[in-house]
Amino acid sequence: MVCNEPLIDCISPIMKFESPSVLGMGLANIAWGCAILQWADIPLLSSISSKSLQILEDLNSQDISNLAWSYSHMPKSSGPLIESLAAAARRKLSQFCPQGLANTSWSVARLELDNMPFMSAIAAASIPRCQEWEPQNLANPSWAYARCAVHNVPLMQSIASASIPIISAFNVLELPITAWAFATIAFHHAPLSQSIAAASIKICPELQMLDLSNTAWALATLS
Repeated sequence: MVCNEPLIDCISPIMKFESPSVLGMGLANIAWGCAILQWADIPLLSSISSKSLQILEDLNSQDISNLAWSYSHMPKSSGPLIESLAAAARRKLSQFCPQGLANTSWSVARLELDNMPFMSAIAAASIPRCQEWEPQNLANPSWAYARCAVHNVPLMQSIASASIPIISAFNVLELPITAWAFATIAFHHAPLSQSIAAASIKICPELQMLDLSNTAWALATLS
């Protein structure tokens, strides 16, 4: 990856000239780029955070999701911004796509923020839509709720039911994550456990040692 320092140094002064809607997308994209490049420019990130809070109500669902995901990858604590984004997300959950719901819950969980109202709202918005989701959008929320030790039975039941028919499409990251999540919160779902075991056998040579051990532990815990 190429990180152009002079270009990044020029970005911050320009941001203030944009309209709120354009600024929201711009802030989110710049933050995302910094996260991908692992470029921890603290003054720039602080400026993006400050401006994001100023135009919080103008951010759309994708802006909120991208900002949350980006700042959850930053070395500097970003809890206050993520908390504010979570509050804004609750008011706009009907606008979120599946990946947006998954990424935002994942971001809150990654920072281990105690935000039960947000997690409950995400679950309520996700349950009716789980059957339409792809593996990544099923695996990430299950990890997020397990990481936060949130036992949302209806959500986990919905994720399990939606995962079984497409379990063969889960990749070498999504399968172990899902197994780990269900075992961590001791959510026993025999059909899902059996499906994970069968799918794991097929991709066993591709799994890393940690993923193998986590999957074995999870299936033993759920047996």
